[in-house]
Amino acid sequence: TVGVKLKVSGGGRCNITNKFVSFKNYHSNKAFIKALLQNYNQQHLLDFLHKFDINPFLQTHYEQLQLAKDDTIFVPLCGKSLDMLWLAQKGLNVNGIEFSDVAVNDFYAENNINFIADDTDNFKHYKSDDVSLLCGDFFAMEHDHFADVNAVFDRAALIALPPEMRARYVVHLAKHLTVGVRVLLIT
Repeated sequence: TVGVKLKVSGGGRCNITNKFVSFKNYHSNKAFIKALLQNYNQQHLLDFLHKFDINPFLQTHYEQLQLAKDDTIFVPLCGKSLDMLWLAQKGLNVNGIEFSDVAVNDFYAENNINFIADDTDNFKHYKSDDVSLLCGDFFAMEHDHFADVNAVFDRAALIALPPEMRARYVVHLAKHLTVGVRVLLIT
């Protein structure tokens, strides 16, 4: 269950990309973690991690999502993940949400993707042929935003949130997804 997973994961206190992380939460090699956190902020670490290839867990477990060409996959708190390009290359429609306008613009610019943007439903909506991203508050998303979703790929959205928001995230997602939608959760 989600509660058990959160208990086992340390509530995100050991996730170096969590903005609330402290070197004090680590049991070994505290000097290394302290130096890392002093020299690089959360955005530096996220940018570094996004430079790597496609998430290997996505590649390994993708088939379990049982998606067909032209199905829609939702990527919450997507940032500028290259996983979205990989999913689009599989023939999927990729929908995502990100709160950072900078990350969304960087995704399109760094990948040389033409897009159009407009403001709708309290979101800035970026659209390209295969990747459609909302910029705004995940918790402001309503049922219509999830209507065509066949699967969800959560690369690290759940653990990126402060511990006190995680249950609310799961409830909000579950409330709006159609029964049978598969979720690939990577923490």
